[in-house]
Amino acid sequence: MVFVVDDFASWLLGLLADAGRRRLIIWALGTDQERTLRRAAVDAIRRTATELSPTDAEQAADIEVVVDQVFGSPLPQAKLAMGETLLETIQAGIAGQLAPLGDTSLTGIGRSSAELLGVPITALAEMLTRSLLREVAIRGASGGSLAPLANQLSHDETHVLGRRIEDKVDRRVDEVLGVLARLENVMLASPAAVRTLPADLASFTGRRADLERLMRALPDPADGGGVVRIDAIDGMTGVGVAALSDDTGDGLAHVAGADDAHACHDDAPEVEFDCRYN
Repeated sequence: MVFVVDDFASWLLGLLADAGRRRLIIWALGTDQERTLRRAAVDAIRRTATELSPTDAEQAADIEVVVDQVFGSPLPQAKLAMGETLLETIQAGIAGQLAPLGDTSLTGIGRSSAELLGVPITALAEMLTRSLLREVAIRGASGGSLAPLANQLSHDETHVLGRRIEDKVDRRVDEVLGVLARLENVMLASPAAVRTLPADLASFTGRRADLERLMRALPDPADGGGVVRIDAIDGMTGVGVAALSDDTGDGLAHVAGADDAHACHDDAPEVEFDCRYN
């Protein structure tokens, strides 16, 4: 038995007419072009059904009828699904019309028509759209009657692809900027180097030889940055060990250009100080 599937073609012609009123297209289909587009729509349905059931011709014919009948009654929400381009409008319209096939309440057996067909609604819409574009491209090649439609759909496809790439790049840029902003916040929140040495001792005298020996023991800042040096000074309580360490550390911080310098005094007669050079 041969089934005549024409609802999809009629729906498609209506969608193009609506797209023309919305100025998505600036050309009109002539009588010959309408007949050619009807054949393209019929072949698109059949190609989709064959892809869904490549080994069972009878089942493929049933799929043709089921899918085509969905387009017999244009749904308002599908008709209003106008995209930025004609291609997006067709894609949205097909997806909207096929949506009822995913409704489990329409079959009375708790399973949707899409489940019975063995294909998700999204995949079915993509298959039908792809088949339609192929049939239009074939009939629009080399100056065919559907050349204006084929050219616009090809241009729209390039435009949509470019926009998707731009959106992806924009998202990546936003992600990178977000990471940089977080790093900047972390850097701003990091504690600055703190100088903990006591103020210079105005009355500190003597021990020049000890000071010079300590200065010579430290590495030259000109040899490289990032050097941390810790020295310990040992002596009896009250002989000026703390004063010597404080004055030496203060001198290093000024002369060597250290980022920070610390003097640490513990309970034992021992003092430590360190400098970190730029």
